[in-house]
Amino acid sequence: MGCRVAPDDFGAGHTSFRTLKALAVDMIKIDGSFVTGLARQPSDLVFVRALASLAESSGKATVAECIEDAKTTAMLEQCGVDYLRGYLYGRPTVRARDRRVETLGLV
Repeated sequence: MGCRVAPDDFGAGHTSFRTLKALAVDMIKIDGSFVTGLARQPSDLVFVRALASLAESSGKATVAECIEDAKTTAMLEQCGVDYLRGYLYGRPTVRARDRRVETLGLV
């Protein structure tokens, strides 16, 4: 079908390393709470490094969210995170089609 699956906010709430093993997912999205404090919290850096290593060894890609500065980008690249997303790269936008659907009351 061409779909890829990624559990969102990995490391927060009820997601766990067991989820990574049990689900047939393509990539893991690292919760932003671990990313925003990366430069200040050594434990966040340890978590992200371990998760990136575990994902790589099991053939899964990693995506980090909430990237807002170049220092965090560099740290995530050093950890081996594959994809980065956040306000540093662009703010979310609403497509014209989506805005039209909302205006019509369809959403």
